[in-house]
Amino acid sequence: MSHAVNKLEIADEFLESAIEDYLDRCRYFSALNSAGAAQELYGKSIRMTGGQDFHSQVLETILSTVSKSGIDTPALKDFKKQASIPKNSIKHLDGPSDKYTSFDVKINSFLKIGEAIIDRDQIGRTPTKNTERFKFIMNNPSGNK
Repeated sequence: MSHAVNKLEIADEFLESAIEDYLDRCRYFSALNSAGAAQELYGKSIRMTGGQDFHSQVLETILSTVSKSGIDTPALKDFKKQASIPKNSIKHLDGPSDKYTSFDVKINSFLKIGEAIIDRDQIGRTPTKNTERFKFIMNNPSGNK
């Protein structure tokens, strides 16, 4: 029997899974995919209420800074697409030449989890043991898990 589920609760589950995959299992591709899904849901929720998600804030700041220096900059939409290549490259197989992907998955999954946590906090979701554990590591890189 089906029932309605709040998509922010789904995002919370994705993020919990991402943190556990990253910290406890060293499953970085899974962590990146789950964190990306969570961040997309949190980000959309923020934008639907007129706010700006962390990912967009960072990219707009970079584009603005680069533009002020006189360097030609891509449109924000194109820049977002480029910034999402690592996350999207693990979800799609577009042909024989797209059989492999190459990027630092540990760094990218760490950053995506961080983005999702920042957006989650902006929405006002209740912190969990895992989100607090990950924040501790973000703030104390040499600290213990």
